[in-house]
Amino acid sequence: MNGNIQEKTFKMKNAPERLQATRRKFGITQEEFCERTGIPLGTLKTWEHARTDLTPKSVQRLIDGFLKFDIFV
Repeated sequence: MNGNIQEKTFKMKNAPERLQATRRKFGITQEEFCERTGIPLGTLKTWEHARTDLTPKSVQRLIDGFLKFDIFV
């Protein structure tokens, strides 16, 4: 194995659409999500528009972010 998991990326099917849909389902704007989670707005936008692949660290940040809204993904 390569060892460093941070270098790997995820190409989950429909991940950007699922991320955006989950956020919208609970009525959370990008700005609200970023303000509460500390994720920069530009970063969230690149994830939601599939401009970059998600790393394991990115996925964990999103999970932690949704948990701050009491949303279990």
